[in-house]
Amino acid sequence: MILVDTDKSIKFLKCQPFITVTNGTQIDCGKHETSSFMDDVLYALPLTKNYLMKNKNLFLENDVLTLYCECSWSDGFALEGVIERIDYGILSPPINKEVSTKSCSPSTEVSHFDKMLDLKEDFHYLYAEGIFSDVKLRATTQTFHAHKNILSVRSPVFRAMLTTDMKEKIQECVDIPDLEDDTVRRMLLYMYTNALEDLQWESALKLYAAADKYEIFALKSKCCSFLKCNLCPNNLCDVLVLADMHVDSDLKEAAQVYAFEHEQEVFQSSKWILFAKTNPALASETMLLKWNKH
Repeated sequence: MILVDTDKSIKFLKCQPFITVTNGTQIDCGKHETSSFMDDVLYALPLTKNYLMKNKNLFLENDVLTLYCECSWSDGFALEGVIERIDYGILSPPINKEVSTKSCSPSTEVSHFDKMLDLKEDFHYLYAEGIFSDVKLRATTQTFHAHKNILSVRSPVFRAMLTTDMKEKIQECVDIPDLEDDTVRRMLLYMYTNALEDLQWESALKLYAAADKYEIFALKSKCCSFLKCNLCPNNLCDVLVLADMHVDSDLKEAAQVYAFEHEQEVFQSSKWILFAKTNPALASETMLLKWNKH
């Protein structure tokens, strides 16, 4: 509930509350308008306490619910000329700036929320709850509920599976035993929301391979950027193998350039010696490029 302490002179009140979630985005809780006042005004939030507690990782950072409110009110007299004051939130100081009533426009923040954030949160909820799901993805040990239209628009590979007379369309189930549960979960989360949560080195390697397999090119590009930015002598060989396996010349070149720039740490390491034994052709190719650059 939101309590608004009203003044006796107020004849009309409009309140627009938002809930701020843990990633900093805000969820629109709907507009409330009141024109009759007996006492203080109570507005109910659209989310129940049980729902908030069940999803506390999203809504209750450090066990605190954060609200943002925009309120406007009138004393019943027609406005002529300018608005004297605008208040944002409970703790914000007055903004002593005149605003013409003829050129009033929504704030940049609210406009941005209207365009992107509400939609992102709605699709996150759609993914998490599996509302009206019509296809299943079976990974190594877990089955994920998804939506054919989302999978099809985000991946041409899934689109081919689900729109042609393949077994996946008939059975409404896609078996992907070669992908781990966590990789499938991360891939689906990105397909629904464009979000990459807590990406680490191992998960980035696996997610890159999944994105390439299902031709989710934007996801593959983001994983590739992550790998390039986190190269070090201890993981360089992993990237060389990955890039060679997926015929990614850009990623391979980035790994090879890193090897040339850190040749002592790379080529004298035990990891590279082992790599040269298990991947002689790739190691020889890299070393040949090194010598050709001299």
